[in-house]
Amino acid sequence: MVEKEPNGNKIKTLPKFLYSLDTPQVIQKHLDTSKYSKLSSIIRLRSAGLPTLPGFVVNNLTQDVLSYLRDWNAKHKFERFSLRFDSPNPEDHIKLQGSNPTIEELANMVPIFKPPLIGIVMAENDRFNQMHSVLTLFSKDSLLLEIVGPGFDAADLTRGNTSPHESLKIYRKSTQDFSDKLSSSDIKSHYIIRTSDYLQSRNTRYGVIYAMLEKGLGIAVASEILTPKQLAHVDTFLRQRDAEIPNTYKTLDYERLQKLYKYIVQLDTFRDYFREQFRIDVQEKVLSASFLKKHGLVFWDLYGADKYTNK
Repeated sequence: MVEKEPNGNKIKTLPKFLYSLDTPQVIQKHLDTSKYSKLSSIIRLRSAGLPTLPGFVVNNLTQDVLSYLRDWNAKHKFERFSLRFDSPNPEDHIKLQGSNPTIEELANMVPIFKPPLIGIVMAENDRFNQMHSVLTLFSKDSLLLEIVGPGFDAADLTRGNTSPHESLKIYRKSTQDFSDKLSSSDIKSHYIIRTSDYLQSRNTRYGVIYAMLEKGLGIAVASEILTPKQLAHVDTFLRQRDAEIPNTYKTLDYERLQKLYKYIVQLDTFRDYFREQFRIDVQEKVLSASFLKKHGLVFWDLYGADKYTNK
């Protein structure tokens, strides 16, 4: 199958069961994207020009697919992939979660890929070694930004593993207000977590990481209370990934906040345009994003607020 390579102009022949995120029409021929909420969301965000990771959709991890992905990673000098799962079956979302496998670890996941489950395989990221992650709730009269710090990820919030380390409530702009600058007068409230509560969330994150290491990549886990030996095991793992979870929370700096806000306010102010052109309707939705060390700001998903507020 001939498709455009993600983020490039070259034409590549992709193996069967592998489809570029830059070719939504091709994906639709093989998958009913309306049944895959994460896939549909990332395609729409990417088509609308929001920064997302390049990558592919795969519904069968054949040797040809693995070989292509190995070459793709080598070409871009990636050590890992960003892997997300999607499925029409709710139980798949409960028992599986995204990870950042090497090609060898991805090959070991072949038994997981059973229809109708699909994988969204994207450029390298390390969920244990990224910077701030942000969930933005577009409510009726305000934007609520809930933030977790370095070493955490947005899934910690969506799965209820932690409370926000920082939150900002921002007034929504009129559709006649075209300013994309965030000023102090735009901020309705600003909350920063207490040190004791942050340290508790850090311990919970350690428990989640330990459970992941025990059960294997891709399997959804709950946090565990760890012994000193188990805590040391997580510390060793993080050091091997050149990662750490700080002892204190450092707030999201204004430069990154402004960069994120620029996209958010455009989606909000020009909501009719994005709804008509890209089927992106932000009303009562949650938009997830992270600041990655290698790629900067990337957006992951847009989903119904009920999935988050009822967590």
